[in-house]
Amino acid sequence: MYVCMYVWNELQVMMSDWLKHWQSFKTMRSRERIVRILLRMLFLPILAVIRVAAPRTQLAQSWSAPMTKFVSHMAGYFLFVAALFLHNFLDFQTGNRGPPNTGVELYIVLFVVGKWVTSLKNMWSYGYQVCFSAGALVMGGG
Repeated sequence: MYVCMYVWNELQVMMSDWLKHWQSFKTMRSRERIVRILLRMLFLPILAVIRVAAPRTQLAQSWSAPMTKFVSHMAGYFLFVAALFLHNFLDFQTGNRGPPNTGVELYIVLFVVGKWVTSLKNMWSYGYQVCFSAGALVMGGG
């Protein structure tokens, strides 16, 4: 019985650390959750600038929770996929050879370069042995 209570308390602590400022997210309806995530996607560029410009502020610290990071990364990836689809649609719509000059290309290039720089930073921080281990390659880490 004691082990069960200990595990339950550990899970509660981990969940509270994971959610931090998103505690109300557990009790929201699905529609409210979707709206909150869509708002996060809308304000993602502003949040990124504040996080880089003033990382020690209370507002920036509230965005360092794992749940917030997960939602931000998910939103960024979703926007990247949407930009790829938009670029592909515009390319087929024009029917000309060469890429369309829409400005979407800049976002796609910046996203890919950002992912590349993040991978290099992780390789520098954790060592290439960790980044190129079999588990990291299977899990997509690195």
